[in-house]
Amino acid sequence: MKVKGTTARKGWFYLHEDDKIDNLDFVLTDLDKIQVKRTEREKAREAVWIVNPINGHAYKTVKCENYEDAIVRAKSEKAYLVTINDEAEQKWLEAAFFTKKFYWIGLSLPENEQTWKWTDGQPLNYTNWLTGKPNYISVQRDRAAFAMEFSTKRWIAIEMNNPIRKFVKHAIIEKENRKP
Repeated sequence: MKVKGTTARKGWFYLHEDDKIDNLDFVLTDLDKIQVKRTEREKAREAVWIVNPINGHAYKTVKCENYEDAIVRAKSEKAYLVTINDEAEQKWLEAAFFTKKFYWIGLSLPENEQTWKWTDGQPLNYTNWLTGKPNYISVQRDRAAFAMEFSTKRWIAIEMNNPIRKFVKHAIIEKENRKP
């Protein structure tokens, strides 16, 4: 950046209250290279399965367009959306997937049932709601999906018409870590 003949390549520069500058030039270079590096880094991270030593299951993130796409991508990896069975697994996931992103998780309310289940069929025995437990009547199958909130990693129900839904572009998937 150039200000009155002075160039700042990194960091801050300060203007005093009475300073008036009409000609500020912001020059950003190599943005394409920076974007390519981030994209390659994200792809590399998504290609790696991380094994939880407590339960022996493998986990990774996948990029997805929506909840339905997350399920399809999980199945293509012979996996399922993450099932969180206890506080230890929740804490491990928070440490392993610490980035500030929303992640789809595999919680569901099967049609015509009042019992919460994970998409792999396990019952819900542990909860980590951001606010109180969602009302099962309003959260019916195909009307809501569940995600881990980006900063606290607590769970939230996201109904079909909720604007937050469009910001959830990743999912955590899980599978048993079977050795060949």
